[in-house]
Amino acid sequence: SRERGEDHGAFERKTSLFSLSLSEILIINMWTTDVGLHDGANYGLLKIVFELNLQLFQHASNGNKTLLLFLFRDHTLPEDDEHTPLDYFVNVITEDMGKIWASISKPENFASSKVTDFFDFRFVSLPHKVHKSKEFKRQVEELKHRFLDPSNPDRLLSKNYKKDIPADGFA
Repeated sequence: SRERGEDHGAFERKTSLFSLSLSEILIINMWTTDVGLHDGANYGLLKIVFELNLQLFQHASNGNKTLLLFLFRDHTLPEDDEHTPLDYFVNVITEDMGKIWASISKPENFASSKVTDFFDFRFVSLPHKVHKSKEFKRQVEELKHRFLDPSNPDRLLSKNYKKDIPADGFA
């Protein structure tokens, strides 16, 4: 936004780097109407996340990934031919993430790497909060249990996403 001043790229890089160093899961909250739009879907920021992830973790030997959880807001679930199924959004995002990954400059040892070597993707859609409030609340509660309930087979938190960055590693 304008409030950040002229050098908003530096701010985005710093916050992205900080997020990557601390987070096991990054939630990308996007409106269904923004899927496939470069600015609306924050593809520029995701490109920064990909670049910084390579810089930050290219020497890590544990092979842990970061989970990118794409949360599609105001999704009208398919009831007839007028509605867009979740599979469409998943395909668009997956294809776009591959294109973004291919466009970033990578160290020679990662030249042939794929985005899925460093990131896992999960996708969740939520109905409109106002128009379908009961369904929205129910699905948010289900999502909460995917984070908190260790017995949930669709649990999002996993040892595969641990970073274990030491405090002196933040510098």
